[in-house]
Amino acid sequence: MNIVQVFIYRADVHIIPKPANPAQLVHYPAGTPTLLQALSLVRSELFTVACKPIQEVIQRRIKQQSPSHFTHCYIPVKVAHLLQHNKQLIAAAVHCLCDRDQIDIKACRKMRVFPVEQCVMSGVTFTRRLYAQLLREQFQPPRSAGFHHYGNSVAHDLGIKLTCGFEILMSSFNTKVWNCQCDSNWNHFIASLKDKGYFQGELEGSKLHKDLTEKAKQFYTKAVLQDSCGTRWIYANEAHRIMTEIPLDEHQLEQHLPPADDDKWLEITPEQLDQMIEQVQGIKLAKKVGLDSVVDGMTSFIDHVSSYEGVEFPR
Repeated sequence: MNIVQVFIYRADVHIIPKPANPAQLVHYPAGTPTLLQALSLVRSELFTVACKPIQEVIQRRIKQQSPSHFTHCYIPVKVAHLLQHNKQLIAAAVHCLCDRDQIDIKACRKMRVFPVEQCVMSGVTFTRRLYAQLLREQFQPPRSAGFHHYGNSVAHDLGIKLTCGFEILMSSFNTKVWNCQCDSNWNHFIASLKDKGYFQGELEGSKLHKDLTEKAKQFYTKAVLQDSCGTRWIYANEAHRIMTEIPLDEHQLEQHLPPADDDKWLEITPEQLDQMIEQVQGIKLAKKVGLDSVVDGMTSFIDHVSSYEGVEFPR
């Protein structure tokens, strides 16, 4: 099947069929459709949605390959604001909490960036790995952080950990403010761009020169500083950008939350683990050759007498 005959549209898989009879030639092209023809068919009223069994198989494979977990977290409105505009920040916050040291804990004593007085129950989507990592992480926030009014529910526990993770993340921004004038590597980088004609002969201070310089800074901070300062610094700057450039609308954060996903998938028996390994690797553990038979076969082979014609496998 040609790639322009299969599409995903509005969360469903669409397959453009080949005409089964002359009457269908009115709606479907006889040969391989062009991209524009295919898009028009998928968006039209004609039936191109794949049948239910195909949809179910694909959805099942998607859940297996990229599992996610939706849950509720009681978090400050500023944290909810960040996740509303960049969901990728959640991974950085989880890693900051789980990789914390004593210096990071000091950032959580006052909660200067994310005060916990004004919080909201928010829906958060984790990858299963991040959810399990955050849920099982043993963490007790400093008493001065102000979480005494939090309850003992999973939503409150996750909210405490996630909020402290973001506070640690933002401490990276406060302590690592990049100044291009003091960075010798940046000066060498700009000099190299000038030698290669990057600025197209524009005078320094012109509009085009400023635009090109800004693009060079964006590339440098993402590609170069990431290696020296780590991804934490990059995500901290992105979080700071959102908080300073995008106004916080508390009314948009108030939402009717759907039920949280069941997390029973965290609890598996040894038998279920063996079954999962069999499904992934395509092997039957119960039918594997035993270790004893492997050892016996190797011993028999070593003890077998060889001749000038070589070694024959024992029968």
